[in-house]
Amino acid sequence: MLVHVPLDDQGRATVREAIAQARLLRASTHRPPVTDNERLCARCSLAPVCLPEEARLAHDREWQPIRLFPKDDQRQVIHVLEPGTAVGRTGEQIKISRRGQPVETVPARQVGQVVLHSFSQISTQALHFVLTKASVYILFLEADAILVVLTIGRAVYNAASASMLL
Repeated sequence: MLVHVPLDDQGRATVREAIAQARLLRASTHRPPVTDNERLCARCSLAPVCLPEEARLAHDREWQPIRLFPKDDQRQVIHVLEPGTAVGRTGEQIKISRRGQPVETVPARQVGQVVLHSFSQISTQALHFVLTKASVYILFLEADAILVVLTIGRAVYNAASASMLL
């Protein structure tokens, strides 16, 4: 929201009043009332704390809540921890090859995330498949568990440069 404040004594007083009210709210354990405009809640960063739909339902049992958060993803998270482990693709499955171990396969539809730790790798074919066909998140972590890259569909978030690449 953009608010224009004139640079005069009245404008300065308005800003000081708003700052004072914000400080009171921060110090208080009570939250302000939920807005009447429910469309504002869908993009609000405080929705997980405020729980506006629950508050509206508590005051009006006839209220039809809207979904603000996605349903829980029941799919598996695969952590690839061993150095030298390779993640590939075979048909509609994710293939995990570890040195000296039998190859493991998991149906891609059962996987929500693949987390690659330090010295593991994923083939181009597997990366393309899980991102475009299977909607699987891929996370690359450095040895000290710092997120380097997060892939989301066709977008790639480069944590090192804090940029989104498409």
